[in-house]
Amino acid sequence: MMLEDSSITFDELVGYKLSTRLEFADRMLDDLFTAVDHYGSQKAKEARAVLEEWDREANTDSRGTLLFYLWASRFNINDPANYSVKWNREHPDTTPDGFSDPLRAVQLLEATVDEMQARFGRLDVPWGDFYRLRQNGRDFPANGATEGLGVFRVAHSYDSRDGKQMYVGSGDSWVGIIEFGENIKANVLLSYGNATQNNSPHNGDQLELFSKKELREAWFTPEQVKKHTVRTEVFTQKGVEEYLHKR
Repeated sequence: MMLEDSSITFDELVGYKLSTRLEFADRMLDDLFTAVDHYGSQKAKEARAVLEEWDREANTDSRGTLLFYLWASRFNINDPANYSVKWNREHPDTTPDGFSDPLRAVQLLEATVDEMQARFGRLDVPWGDFYRLRQNGRDFPANGATEGLGVFRVAHSYDSRDGKQMYVGSGDSWVGIIEFGENIKANVLLSYGNATQNNSPHNGDQLELFSKKELREAWFTPEQVKKHTVRTEVFTQKGVEEYLHKR
């Protein structure tokens, strides 16, 4: 994205960082649609209709992300043998590409339709209904996806016990967009919060911003810090020595 834009504003860079566009979908969907036209059953054509309407993003309200994600998981995107054009370090933005076995790709799509119908009863499940942010009693719809799908908003996940949802467990942690100058401008986010203690209000208090694809303003000036100060602790040399002695 940066190579394609010769002049990037602060707000544009924020948008790029929070983009959930799946580059792998842009790379492979045209080939998948062609294969469905050639080999596809009615089941595969129903899946194609959902994917054609999909925004190719992994936003909370994106319908088609889950279908594509489950198909890609079956396809095994990391296996070079699955592509007619293998990965080439000289052309990293256009390879790999194409299917070495288009029929198999369609069959995997049909199997994915069966899985989604069995688990969810529909093909157009909103991504945020399935992909969740859950921590310290907080539960929000997630955006982003695993990095293998070619997304800059990386959010790895783990299965829930009932298989109905997945929860983000790693990925984007600290993010900072900083513009240096006479007055520093910075938007940041520590996705899981600034504390891990269960009784702290800051354990998971930034998850909602993550869910909304928003960043928060960083506090640099003394005035900003004072305005948001909750408690001040002063450690003297004597106090530190006493603390260490107790430990």
